[in-house]
Amino acid sequence: MRILSCLFIVVYAVAGCAVSQSREFAIGNETALLDSLQLEWAQAYVALDTGRVGRLLAADYFVVHAETRGRVANRQMAIQAILDHDPNRPIYAYDQEQIETRFYGTVALVTGISHLKMRHKVTGAETGIRSRYVHVWVKRNGRWNLVSRQATNLPSGT
Repeated sequence: MRILSCLFIVVYAVAGCAVSQSREFAIGNETALLDSLQLEWAQAYVALDTGRVGRLLAADYFVVHAETRGRVANRQMAIQAILDHDPNRPIYAYDQEQIETRFYGTVALVTGISHLKMRHKVTGAETGIRSRYVHVWVKRNGRWNLVSRQATNLPSGT
């Protein structure tokens, strides 16, 4: 009986470790997937590719951004804003840093700092916007979509 009890404890411990490791592996895979989606978002935004951006955004997407003075924009308005981007100030980079991802079931919060860089076609002057952001991703039907984002512009030099 004692051997059976010891065997049960060993099996239970090994199974617990396996479940923990498989959960960490799954979270690692999901983090890598969200990292790639964040990169795709940035690349699509730089390319002003509304098709790719549209595929990443959920139907019920909304954004709150400092540039809109706190007004809320829905999916259609966000895509239109990309179409309306000033052609004299093309975006040439959308860098992200200090990225952290947290999971809450089928919801993931991705936070970080973005730096959008533009160069005026005529004057050559460079401008940029640095902001701290929160992206809210939701996994529905096996697919991650961006449902909301909020960005706050950072002061120069931060």
